[in-house]
Amino acid sequence: MLTHRLIAGVLTIMLVLAPASAAAQDGFSLRVETSVSCDKATLTATAEGGTGPYNLSWGFGDEDIPLQTDIDGFPVTVDHMYPASGEYVWTLSSTDSANATAEVTGTIVIDGPVVTLTSEPFPPMVVLENGQATVNFSTEVSGGIGPYAFTWDLDGDGSADPADGSGAA
Repeated sequence: MLTHRLIAGVLTIMLVLAPASAAAQDGFSLRVETSVSCDKATLTATAEGGTGPYNLSWGFGDEDIPLQTDIDGFPVTVDHMYPASGEYVWTLSSTDSANATAEVTGTIVIDGPVVTLTSEPFPPMVVLENGQATVNFSTEVSGGIGPYAFTWDLDGDGSADPADGSGAA
């Protein structure tokens, strides 16, 4: 005869879950402060929470390829040159070593200098006397950061002419 013996018992399994990151449990957030000088923007990022090292992806809102970088900790500062005046929406995304993610976006305004051109006479339409006429042009610049540099293209050929107009046709 075959006999089976049954043993009864209780097996206790303890599953201890430690958070991958206490900071990730509490939240991981980013903050970016910006400053602008002409076409150059400076963006400084700080973080709350998260565990280093961090992977960052900066999108600047222009046609540039996003900047990918790894850092050990915050704060981190980047400079970016914008191609033209305008309003740009930037984005910063970050993943920490515990795979917690955070993202922040904002808008940056690049104000270039504003140039006002005036002429005397206005409009600069003149009658040539002996093949010559005099028109006085002046400029006023505001915004941006001086000193300013500019060139004149008085004959419309796409090349700079002397400021006194002696090369204009």
